[in-house]
Amino acid sequence: MSDLLDKDTKNFLLILGGIVLFMMFIFPRINDGLLTVDLTGKKTSPLIGGKGEGSNKVTLDTKKDYSSTVSTSAGDFKMDLFEKTAPVNVSNFIDQKAKYKDATILTQKDFLFKIDAKNDSSKGTNDEINADYLGLQNIKVKDVKFLKELYDPSDSSSKAFSPENLQKYEEFTLKEFYSDVLKYSFDKELNTPSAKMYVVYMASDGPNTNKTDFFVLMSNAAQNVDGRYTPIGQVTEGFETLDKINNSQNNEVKINSVNVESK
Repeated sequence: MSDLLDKDTKNFLLILGGIVLFMMFIFPRINDGLLTVDLTGKKTSPLIGGKGEGSNKVTLDTKKDYSSTVSTSAGDFKMDLFEKTAPVNVSNFIDQKAKYKDATILTQKDFLFKIDAKNDSSKGTNDEINADYLGLQNIKVKDVKFLKELYDPSDSSSKAFSPENLQKYEEFTLKEFYSDVLKYSFDKELNTPSAKMYVVYMASDGPNTNKTDFFVLMSNAAQNVDGRYTPIGQVTEGFETLDKINNSQNNEVKINSVNVESK
């Protein structure tokens, strides 16, 4: 009887141990897979800031069109979001919209920058750019004048645009220079809009470092953003507000709120 009891106890302990191992190591992976797998034809953003930091996934419905209204102390403006050409970045923009409250808007020639986002601890998200769609494979470095203007001797991060370096790669295409030298990666599946006035971009410090800040092009001459920044939208209303902000002094304009609508 004692031998039978010992055998049953051993089997019970083996089964219990197997259940514990399953719950500790295998089930979390299955559960994570169920949370992230696309079963509905929707695009899902990664977690911003990682698990446990109060971030939520934002799921975009591919059948809907998304827009955003930005309310500032100088008035409102509205933009159509590019949920089809930049789903990850648009999703992240929506996820972080609460961080824009009270952020300062900094104006700069040809750009309208949004800076100083509050509590931005997010990790950089990937760029969503198609260099081929923008035609960067047809432009030689030696023919691009604006590259020289990006060099600042006092800024070590701009060393790639130094005259010596540009001369070294003058026969490269702009696509090759951005991908091979600056290490940007491109997606041939995207129809990336080209730079023009009132297009909205995610700001970054280089490849795959898109966080919270965004900027609006205030000129048709700002072609140097093509291939380096991810466009997330286009301003459709409130142009007088942009002009007012662009002509403001001492960066006194603040963002009151950012709301997102879909239809």
